[in-house]
Amino acid sequence: MPLQVHNSWAVAFPLPLCSFQGAEESTRPRPRPGGRLPDDALILRCVRAADAHLGIRSNLDCASTDANIPLSMGLAAVSIGAGGHGGGAHTPQEWFHPEGRELGLKRILLTLALLLGDLDAGAGPGGSAGAASRNGG
Repeated sequence: MPLQVHNSWAVAFPLPLCSFQGAEESTRPRPRPGGRLPDDALILRCVRAADAHLGIRSNLDCASTDANIPLSMGLAAVSIGAGGHGGGAHTPQEWFHPEGRELGLKRILLTLALLLGDLDAGAGPGGSAGAASRNGG
């Protein structure tokens, strides 16, 4: 997943399916340090606002994602889907169906616009001018 970093927040965007070099690569564990965001982190507020606007019911969950790396570095980060349905993740049988992709892409665009709009307004990543923590709060 490519990672886009801006000041003190990051968003991991999913990429299309990739080819596999060998099955052993998909079973090898990859250590990913963890991290946590405060419930009122700007990036979470923006995702929630985008979801409310688009009528998406989402839930916050902890998992091993590409957001773990920036989180472990003190950067606010989330990993959000881009729509569609899939299965067989990280195996040669992985599949994807693009149904719902348009809504997922709207969600990403709206979230990013909200994040950039907040920063452009001079509020900083923490939501108030000059009072930002590196953890996105």
